[in-house]
Amino acid sequence: MIVTKEQIREEAFQTNTDLAIIRDSIVKAVEITQLLPLIGATNFDNIDADPANDTELFDLVKPYVSFAVKAYLIPDNQNKTGTKATMTANGSNEQPSNVEASKRNAQSIANAYKEQIKTLLISRDEDVEDYPEIVNKIIIL
Repeated sequence: MIVTKEQIREEAFQTNTDLAIIRDSIVKAVEITQLLPLIGATNFDNIDADPANDTELFDLVKPYVSFAVKAYLIPDNQNKTGTKATMTANGSNEQPSNVEASKRNAQSIANAYKEQIKTLLISRDEDVEDYPEIVNKIIIL
């Protein structure tokens, strides 16, 4: 893995977050499906071998992967929260938790880092598509 679980927790989660929820398979999936097409195989292999090979790129990749993993880990369903102490005979104090807002927030932070990565690679005159809907010359609708 390019970005370790500890680095992901440090970037995107609270420090008391259990590392067990950040699974290696999820981190690898994010790196392969989102990072590899973004930075290309050469850059991917370069920082996978040693992040010190390109610290400028790695400093953007680390938070990008971290927040993409966080967005992936936040559940899609709306959970309800409440305490028995405040429930009444007429109902409860259950409120939908704002899970979707948290997921959107994590994804928007990841997208901001994605744009910074693109800007960096373009400034280096590397081949980066100008349109995010084009991946490996395939238009995604």
